[in-house]
Amino acid sequence: MPDSDQNVSERPISPFKPIPEHLYDALVATIRATLGNDWGVAKRPQNVHVRQIRERLKTLTGAYMAGNPELDQHGLHIEVWVDFSELDPSRADTVAVEVLDGLGAQEVLLLCRSYEEEGIRYRFASGTMDAGVIGSMRLIGPNARDIARLGQIGSGQSTEFSA
Repeated sequence: MPDSDQNVSERPISPFKPIPEHLYDALVATIRATLGNDWGVAKRPQNVHVRQIRERLKTLTGAYMAGNPELDQHGLHIEVWVDFSELDPSRADTVAVEVLDGLGAQEVLLLCRSYEEEGIRYRFASGTMDAGVIGSMRLIGPNARDIARLGQIGSGQSTEFSA
C-alpha cells in the first residue's frame, strides 16, 4: 500500500486475510525447515524493527504505538492503539498489514488473528528468504476491544460472560 497521511479508516480494505493458528504454525515450521531454524530470529537489532514500525505509524492517522515493544523468546511484541470508530475485522486486518509494511521488504508475510479480552492479536512472520522477524502485534483501544469481544462470540472463544 502506498505511503500517505490518509486516515487508515478511509483506506480500501486489504484483500489480505489472516490464516488459522494451526496453519500459521505449520507454515512457520515449513519456512524454518526450508530456510533454516534461525529464520524469524532477527539478524538486525530489534530497535531497528521498532524504529521502522514507529516511522510507519507516523504516516497512519488513527493508529499509534502504545507502550514499549517487548522482546522475548517468541519474538517482537508491540501494541498499537487504534483510534477510529469505523473498525471492523477487515479494517483491523488492513491496519495490521499497514503497520507491518513498516518492516520493509516482504517476500513472506503471514498473519494469524485471535481475539483477546482487551484487543485483537496478530501473530506475524515477515521478511525475505534471507531473514525475517516473528512476533505479535495487538490492536488495542475501545473499538478494538469491542470487535474482539464480538469476534470471541462469533468464533466460540470464551468470553467469560454468562447470563
